[in-house]
Amino acid sequence: MHPTKHPRSSLLLLCAGLAACGGSGTSRPSDAGSDGLEASVVKGRVTDAQGQPLPNIGVFAEAFTPIPQTGTAVTGADGRYRIALNRAQPGVFSVSAQRHFSYRGQGLDISFEPLDASEFTQNEGAVRDFVWPGLGGKRGSGAATMGTLFIDGRLSSVWEPERVLVTLEPLTPLLDGSSGSTLVAPPVNGPEGVGVYEVPYARYRVSARYDDPERGIVPMCVRAQGDTTHPRGALQAEADFRPVYSILTLELELGVPDVDQHCG
Repeated sequence: MHPTKHPRSSLLLLCAGLAACGGSGTSRPSDAGSDGLEASVVKGRVTDAQGQPLPNIGVFAEAFTPIPQTGTAVTGADGRYRIALNRAQPGVFSVSAQRHFSYRGQGLDISFEPLDASEFTQNEGAVRDFVWPGLGGKRGSGAATMGTLFIDGRLSSVWEPERVLVTLEPLTPLLDGSSGSTLVAPPVNGPEGVGVYEVPYARYRVSARYDDPERGIVPMCVRAQGDTTHPRGALQAEADFRPVYSILTLELELGVPDVDQHCG
């Protein structure tokens, strides 16, 4: 059986709905097995870490030389996909997958690589299986940014980020339904400002402490930005990621109470 020829297409850069993705070499899910190479075809299976199939995963075969071209497919109920490449269009291809999530009304497409990430030509074809790596590190994560909390109408004692240790305890599952783990980290300077970065999207219980050079370890007052019910902050606060200028950010305010002040 010969794969259907498709016209040349430009490189697919963005697709908001994976099931609607199209382009050169677009294929439907296949019930055929992954085993065995087929010329001008890339196929495989996408599963979770327990080996269960993952349906509705977008898979992209992309070639940048000698001419940019893209083939796409969406996994079926069995987690399998099959992409017919243009036999008449030479190219060196690599494959990636993309899982779509929605959080707080904002769509998130998280890419991941196959178990075998080596390139191949369209004449060779390939079998490329994927295992969803989970939501660690930079996958499905954002920044918990820190501002300064005003206490009793006064600016709280000046605090230095390197003396702060923030604890974020997840209260909800992560995007893929897995359980998160407690994060303990100092804030750093980053692209969104001072904050803790690579925090998986979820709702958190947050606390912080400050290593004061004179007073020792001091519990900090914490408040989710915009929380008017705790003007002085609290020893713990619950906060969630929310859209801020088209990105998701968890915004917090921290303050070191003076000796005569307290949180709450």
